[in-house]
Parts: sequence; structure tokens; C-alpha cells
Amino acid sequence: GDAAFELMAKHVASLASMATNMRSFDSAAWKSGVGLVEPFSGIIEDLRAKMEIAAKPKEEIEEEDTEGIDLYKGAFSLAYGTLTLLRDTKMHLKRDRFYGLLGPNQCGKTTLMRAIVNEQLEGFPKRDELKSVFVEHEIEEEEVGVQDDGFPILSVDKPGWWWVMHTVNEIYKCETKAEEQQVKELMKNTGFGYPGGPDRAANLELPVTSYSGGWKMKMQLCAAQLMNADVLMLDEPTGHLDVENVKWLEDWLESFTGSIICTSHFTPFLDKMCTHIIDFQDRKLKTFKGEKGKTLTQFVEKYPEKKSYFELSNEIMRFTFPEPGPMEGVKSRSKVILRMSSVDYMYPTKDKPTIVDVNLTVSQVSRVAVIGANGAGKSTAIKVLVGEQKPTKGSIWKSSGLRMAYVAQHAFHH
Repeated sequence: GDAAFELMAKHVASLASMATNMRSFDSAAWKSGVGLVEPFSGIIEDLRAKMEIAAKPKEEIEEEDTEGIDLYKGAFSLAYGTLTLLRDTKMHLKRDRFYGLLGPNQCGKTTLMRAIVNEQLEGFPKRDELKSVFVEHEIEEEEVGVQDDGFPILSVDKPGWWWVMHTVNEIYKCETKAEEQQVKELMKNTGFGYPGGPDRAANLELPVTSYSGGWKMKMQLCAAQLMNADVLMLDEPTGHLDVENVKWLEDWLESFTGSIICTSHFTPFLDKMCTHIIDFQDRKLKTFKGEKGKTLTQFVEKYPEKKSYFELSNEIMRFTFPEPGPMEGVKSRSKVILRMSSVDYMYPTKDKPTIVDVNLTVSQVSRVAVIGANGAGKSTAIKVLVGEQKPTKGSIWKSSGLRMAYVAQHAFHH
């Protein structure tokens, strides 16, 4: 009767409770013990699974990284305006580690790195105690003087070597000052061109504005090297790099002896370089220790749902181009609407053209990818095509009804 059923139910509950308290969730053990009591054998697996989930601590105990030299071990909170991104979270950084910083888009990865370098993270050591350097795509345009006509002189209008020296000495205010000759020597060794030297895509005597994204990153790494940085933070460092320069970056980072924190959507790079993953989870930072060369793979195997961080199906990463509407006077979608004929372009500061004899025809059905090595002139060709720069030689023809939109490599370009 009911009394017997209630008695059996209490017995099953006490067995389940005992197994849970012992943290014993082996499926076979539950079936052979708890599940032998009829009529509960049918639901025992469901009960076991629920109890296992319920018994997990809110925050799993992380494996402590006990070897090596500590650079920082502490806790902090991080907010962006009124939005709390991290609340009383722990972080542990060691020398000679590569931490992949992961999390959903807009969770605060870049904000965290910027807060560290700008000394806005309460409890994190200041730069004179722990030299933290942030390498990013957008180099800030700092006013460093005034021209005769009253217009400001910007740091990015200065030669690359000057920018590196100014950053080390004035922005980061390093005790050991960088000397001009020392900076130039390092930049030469990093592959920058120089007067009387081999022709390179970027020259240390030319303005920073003439450098492509990849060369701007190399320039910032030169500054980090001269500062002898303890913590190096990288925001999507492979974004503007060709295959050869990704390899160069990997080799450079392998020789860096501090602590590296890096965001990237390029999984082969992260898998090869990471020793640890720092993951944004419920306003906390969780650290996962892996085996170098496999860390990201092991992390995703353990947390399959984290794969979504890298999938291009992620809405925020997806580009959708609307189908172009009809154009006045253009009856066929395959008719040419834009043409480049024998186009050269030479920057005023350079002594030879960046692009030479470019020919291109575009129709409404065209989908064109521009590929090439860093500094080969890809962005320059597009700037000339859309009318941002006038060709030094050759011509651009556009159909009269053509409207163009242009998204620059650097967000604040316009």
C-alpha cells in the first residue's frame, strides 16, 4: 500500500543522498545499489544525472599553477560605464606563460587589457612596478606639436623610429631611456627598411601612417622589447598578417620571457602558442591549464560549448551583403560598372610606387578578394579605387549611377 511505497521511497532517497555526499556518481554503482529497489529502477539514471549536476560546486576548484615565477596574483572587479564585466575575480599571471583570453564577443576582453595598461584596474600593479604593454590595431593619435600653420603634429605623422622612442621614453616613461641609434638598429633587425638599405614594405624613416597593419604591430613589438616588458597584451595580433608574418610573430613570442595575454579568433595560432586559457565565465575569469601545442583543443574537448567563440556562424562576426539594386542605364548585371586601367600610385613620402600597372574591371556580379603579402599595397589599391587617393598614373572609370561604400581596415580611419 501507500505506507510501503513511502517507506521504499525514503530508502531510495537515503541511498541517493549517501551516494551524493560521497561524490559517487558512477552509473553502474547507482543501478546496482539504489536502482535495485522497485518501482524506482526506471528513473534512477535520470535521478543520478540530476544529483551529479546539483552536487557540482558553483565554481570548480582550478588547478593551481605552482611552478615558475609569479608576476601577479590577486583579485579585482571591472566595469564599463554602468555595466559590470567582472566581479571580484581572481587572476594569476606567471612569467614565461602564454594565456589565451577567451569569451563571447563584447564580454570585455579588450576592455580588460586596456584597463591594465592604462592603470585603471584597482589592485593591479602600476607600470613602474610591473611593465605592462598593450599591442593593438588602433594606434592612438597623440598631439606632439604644432605646425607653422597652426595644425597639430600627430605622433603617427612622425617616422616609425621616433614613434618607438617616444612611446618608450614619454608614454611608458621607462627609467632606462631608449636612444635613437638603439631604436633604429632594433627596427632594422626586425625587418624595417632604412636609407641605403634593402627596399622593404615599411621604412623606419617614413611616417607611421604609411605602415600597413602588420608593420604597425612589428613597430609596437619593438617598443615592448626595448621596455623589457613583463606583461605583453595582444589584441587579435594575426588579424593583419600573412602566413610568413604569422610565423615571424610566433618565433618572436617564443623568445619573449614575460607573460603574454592574447585574444584571437585564429585557432591554429592559439593552439600552438597557449599554455593556459583565461575564460570569461559569469563575470569571473576561469583559468584552464593545458599542454602547449594542444591547450585550446583540450579546452574545447572539456567544454564543447566554448566552440561557439570561434564559429563564424556567430551572428556578430557574420557579414551579410545586400543584393545590389538596379542601376540606371545598366541593363545587364555583368556589364562593367567600374574599371582601373594601368594604375600606379606612389605615396609622396616614398621614392617608388606602392602599386604598379593595376588593371581591374568590376560588374554587379563581381565578388573580388584582394590578397598579397603585408605592405604589398592591398589597402592602397582599394583606396585608389574608391577615390580616397588619386592615381599617380593611369585612370579610374565609374559608371554614372554607381554608389560606393567603403569600410576601412582601421575603424577610425574616416
